[in-house]
Amino acid sequence: MLASTTNLDQYYQLLGIRRVASMDELKAAYRSLARKWHPDLNPGDVDAHQRFIALSQAYQTLLIGIAT
Repeated sequence: MLASTTNLDQYYQLLGIRRVASMDELKAAYRSLARKWHPDLNPGDVDAHQRFIALSQAYQTLLIGIAT
């Protein structure tokens, strides 16, 4: 099942990219934010861990959408 349009809009917003972003823009945004919020770089920070999970979910969902 595909994510709803509202979820997709939230994913784009979370990653800080436009809906017309290229694959390269998506990857660059994800990598930058993933480095910032990675649990290994923020040990014990539950908020950072949750944000990293949300970023990963957004990236995976949008990656599938852009690739198709």
